[in-house]
Amino acid sequence: MIIKKANKTQFESVYQILYKNALWLQTKSAQQWPLDWLENKKQSILESITVGEFYVGLIDRQLSCVMQLTLKADFFWNDENTVALYVHKLAVDRTYKNKGLGKKMLNEVEKIAKQQGIKTVRLDCVKANPFLKQYYTDSGFIQVGEADDEGETVLLFEKTVNKSIK
Repeated sequence: MIIKKANKTQFESVYQILYKNALWLQTKSAQQWPLDWLENKKQSILESITVGEFYVGLIDRQLSCVMQLTLKADFFWNDENTVALYVHKLAVDRTYKNKGLGKKMLNEVEKIAKQQGIKTVRLDCVKANPFLKQYYTDSGFIQVGEADDEGETVLLFEKTVNKSIK
């Protein structure tokens, strides 16, 4: 799999992966990524692609997975002092499920953080999604807290990836 920054021509494909995952999550009764929330994020996803925050995984030139990386913390982290790389909207096209692509994307995040001299990687998920909680824990992330995001409890995770940085 090749992982690289997304470009604007890939916006519709990126959005479709996110949308199909949101639909799938609904079938699992998961509260992660409600469709109206995702629809409201459409413009900001395009903007994030434009400024280089979105990454795509390609298998045989086919978009297989996506993620957003940013240095900006969501308000619920309530921590302006920690420099961290934040992972958002990590999703794998359902065609490529159970092939370890999510883990490969998270490994790429660690490489990017190290290249940028960033010590910590952070991400979150809704508390009502025990699968993601376990997935992130199995990937070496430690739950460091909980927060309220517009009435939904989110779990906060982080991983130290660059121990040499103080």
